[in-house]
Amino acid sequence: MARIKVLEYTFENETIKIPVNVSVNGVFSCSIPHLMAQKLGLEKNDLLGSKLSDVEDVLNSAFYEYKQRSTKTRMMVAISFKATRNFMMDEKGNPHPAFDMFFDSSRWADEYYDRISFGYRILLEESINGTRFYYDARQREQVSSTILENKIIPESRQCEGWVGIHSTTISSTEKIIMPYSEKLVENLESIKQQLRNASNFLSELLSASNREELLVSDNFKLLK
Repeated sequence: MARIKVLEYTFENETIKIPVNVSVNGVFSCSIPHLMAQKLGLEKNDLLGSKLSDVEDVLNSAFYEYKQRSTKTRMMVAISFKATRNFMMDEKGNPHPAFDMFFDSSRWADEYYDRISFGYRILLEESINGTRFYYDARQREQVSSTILENKIIPESRQCEGWVGIHSTTISSTEKIIMPYSEKLVENLESIKQQLRNASNFLSELLSASNREELLVSDNFKLLK
């Protein structure tokens, strides 16, 4: 397969070079990054054609239409929560109304060892004509000045003092996605602190030299 031409485009402040090859059978082809293909609205990231112009026309049209599209950005928070069966039941053994949404049915989640998994992350959401893309976000002051000064990250991925660093996808455990606010993050941190307190309490209790005495005591005090 021989390279016959390199196409150049500007995409998100970067010069993108796309080599076009031709096979011994006269088939012209090129490949572009998967995320770029998604943003350009292409069904596949591998393009084929019987003529060079077949490939060029598809890319030229896709890049032109991309530049005409409406792009909106906003900050979001993705919340992840999963719990095993006994943490999803009430005192009567009935499943919580949100059982199906948050029940952890993974292989390691057996009934003898109950687990809770909780966390969140801040994302930059980029919407291009209604199609959403997500980026792990960092506060602007946490991003290298070289990256910002050289405009390696386009302005479309900078919002409200945050910068979208790496492309990401929403995990199957991140069932709640909400608009970002400082109060939301403050309250989520409060929940994490309560879980951290429980973890520290158990760590101290079970590592104590007199743990057996404490665990069978009539004066046993639970975590407040």
